[in-house]
Amino acid sequence: MTPVDRRDRLVAVLKSLVAKSGYTQRALAQQLGIPKSKVGYILTGQQRLEFVEVADWLKVLEITPAEFFNLLDSPVTPE
Repeated sequence: MTPVDRRDRLVAVLKSLVAKSGYTQRALAQQLGIPKSKVGYILTGQQRLEFVEVADWLKVLEITPAEFFNLLDSPVTPE
């Protein structure tokens, strides 16, 4: 898997988790303490996440790192 493939997979999993959580981009941004525009850029793959930011997203989305990395490795995007 290329770095671009991994980035695309990360974005797809995050988008799916956000949709499943019921958060709007605005509400998610408020929970994370970041601008809504940054959430949008991340969810469209236009901005990368630092590793520590991933941890913040997982906490807000109520998913463990182990669950998240399992989703990244699975062949199907979670619904």
